[in-house]
Amino acid sequence: MTSTPQVPYVSVFALVAGHLYLPHKEIFQDVLENGLETGGEVVPTFSFMIEHPTRGKYLFDLGLRKHAEGYPPALNDTLSEFKPQCDKDVAEILRENHIDPNEIQGIIFSHLHFDHTGDVQPFHSAEIIVGGEAKVLFDQPVYPTDPDSPFNEWPEGHSVRYLEFKETLPFESHSKSLPSYFKKTNDFFGDGSFLLIDAPGHFPGHLAALARVTGSIGPSEVEDSSSPNLETYILLAGDCCHDRQCYTVVPPNLDIRQISEANHHDIEEARATVASLIHVVKEFPNVVIMLAHEKEYQEEGMPFLPDSLNHWVVDRVRTGFTGII
Repeated sequence: MTSTPQVPYVSVFALVAGHLYLPHKEIFQDVLENGLETGGEVVPTFSFMIEHPTRGKYLFDLGLRKHAEGYPPALNDTLSEFKPQCDKDVAEILRENHIDPNEIQGIIFSHLHFDHTGDVQPFHSAEIIVGGEAKVLFDQPVYPTDPDSPFNEWPEGHSVRYLEFKETLPFESHSKSLPSYFKKTNDFFGDGSFLLIDAPGHFPGHLAALARVTGSIGPSEVEDSSSPNLETYILLAGDCCHDRQCYTVVPPNLDIRQISEANHHDIEEARATVASLIHVVKEFPNVVIMLAHEKEYQEEGMPFLPDSLNHWVVDRVRTGFTGII
């Protein structure tokens, strides 16, 4: 029997870097249009550590700052509305798990909203990596130089890389081209194990990330076994949307709910990006999508650091539990 060649993959670890309140009008267009005060929900804000076998450890998002302190005064009204709470920030969680923040090679931000940027200061060795379209936000003075800016200055000594993307090339997964639903990608480690995806609409420079978490699993272990060497992935979708009801049908709903125009920089681009997520859900049973605030996963018992998400993703793929109805 011929053995299946293994392809490079990464280990993905999840951290809960605080919680915040999301009003339903910020999530769902139907609530916004109906003008109904249906309240909201408290959701986690996830951070992810990505460990490559030869390139080391990176973070994807930093979540909230500890005790929601240290934000520019321009965000005071926003903080009052979203009520962030964070008893332990990412650096503290890493230390508790015997990981020195200086081991982190780089911090990749899905985007620069306050609930994703956390506190960069403890990560002295980390390069800051953001989407290229976010550069315009720092082409002008930010806080404290500009006291009215909602963005903090980057700590001294950190290099900042604004990502460039190439037009998507065919990337075989489950006999189809997965990232072809997204216009631009960046093969971050150069081996296909971790793709950064230009996912526009929510905020300038918004990124998603596609992490390969196994080289292959047996064809008999998934519901659709037409691909003999099925690799498994987790798609870290950031704030493409804010609830899984916006990318898959969740009973008792009969349809997918549209994202709210109240919470996206360019609503047409944002809805096109969400349409790509919907295609992935329907056509790629070897991919698990995870939003930055997808509380259901926490409720369903997803593992957190020190345990990786890799085996958990494989188990969901094997059982067909990837959000497909």
